[in-house]
Amino acid sequence: MVGPRSSLLLALVFIGCMLSMTSCDSDSGDQPVSGALQLSDARLDALRAASSDFEWGLIQDGEITFADYEQAAAAYIRCAKEAGASLTKDPPELTAMRTYFLEVTLPTADAATIQASLAQCNQEYLDTVETEWAKFNAPSESYLQEARDALGSCLQSVGVEIGDHPSSQDLAQLLAGQGQGRSHELLRCSRKVGTEFGLPGFFG
Repeated sequence: MVGPRSSLLLALVFIGCMLSMTSCDSDSGDQPVSGALQLSDARLDALRAASSDFEWGLIQDGEITFADYEQAAAAYIRCAKEAGASLTKDPPELTAMRTYFLEVTLPTADAATIQASLAQCNQEYLDTVETEWAKFNAPSESYLQEARDALGSCLQSVGVEIGDHPSSQDLAQLLAGQGQGRSHELLRCSRKVGTEFGLPGFFG
């Protein structure tokens, strides 16, 4: 996820959508699972075309472990720093999906160039591995809804109009409308709930 601060609201939309999608593919309980992701031959064949040589070296044995994911994340971080970005939190925070919250800060000068380099870093070192790993470790829908309810309560407490049990669509619509002019309150509640539930940047 890429900063600077002015882009955090857009980043929250992305993370909320990612969490919603991965929860639909998860059979885990209320807490994320651990262990190794076993890839079927058909899935491995499909991933071969989408993976860089680096990523393929991690997954070609047919499984993805946390150690594999950590190696991919470390390579991405090195690449990001070499491109001129810096991590907002270093070392990064581990989320409930057992993925690292890789928020970066860009210098004002050359931000567009660095952003393009970050996209290349992601494609080369992280994208395929993290996507599969996040799906495998996704929190259950009930866990996400509990987090949404907590987020709704926080937003209500600061004057944002939202229902008691907001859906991911309700929260996405709120963000699309720029949070009823309360972007700072949205960010503050997102951070509060994200810390409580182990879902940094959570917004639905």
